[in-house]
Amino acid sequence: MTALPCAAPALAESGTAAAASARPPSVHELVVWANHRIILGADWPESERAEAVRRLLAARSPAAAGRFWDGVRRPKAAGDRGREMYPLFYVPPYDGGRKRPTLLGQRPGTHILSANAYELEILRLLVLLAPDGPETRDMAGKTLARLRQSCFGGRGCPQGECFDAMLVALRFVAAAAPGETEWLAGLVRTCRAHAAEKRRPWQAAWYFWLCLSELPPDLARPETGRDARAMRLPASRMAPRPVLEAIRRKCLGTGHGSVS
Repeated sequence: MTALPCAAPALAESGTAAAASARPPSVHELVVWANHRIILGADWPESERAEAVRRLLAARSPAAAGRFWDGVRRPKAAGDRGREMYPLFYVPPYDGGRKRPTLLGQRPGTHILSANAYELEILRLLVLLAPDGPETRDMAGKTLARLRQSCFGGRGCPQGECFDAMLVALRFVAAAAPGETEWLAGLVRTCRAHAAEKRRPWQAAWYFWLCLSELPPDLARPETGRDARAMRLPASRMAPRPVLEAIRRKCLGTGHGSVS
């Protein structure tokens, strides 16, 4: 896997690739690279997919997730109140207080977005790459139950970065429970109703469009036509432009990314 980041132009453009390094990619780099590869429709050999699954499963750490929860709940929460807001299996490794960017380069300001994006993007890849694996099924099922009880993953929440976490939850639920059309439709409605209430990072709109490009067509079509004129590439130099162009094509065509 050591060559993976170097072979992904979209990942390099997003600023998260390990520059001129022979070290294996971190789990976060692997997740971003794999997502960009899928969005771009690039070939992905079976051997590399199997290695990605191995790496992602090996990164599980429920104990670390428990310690993370012990840290974030003090001194405000007692017992397990609020536990549904944070990961059960994967938490981002400590990086000197810096939070890892999302797939589209947004730098989170809160653990709500940072930790949930880290876990949900990993679990979504496992659902795509190893859907029948017992570990995947167990983690996905427990995480779906967690999200149902959370403010951002249940009915959706427009407050602060809960809005951005809601988008990541929407994308995960679409992959892990595509038959939950009422749940998905409710999250889409909340996203749409509150998107313009405040100024948000440009990545929020593009992540919503990414979600639409992967939703069942009956849910996506009523929404995609409303945004056609708004899908202009951002001026940010950190924007992964080929990835955004692929999202726009898929969204307007209501096409769906695949892992083939």
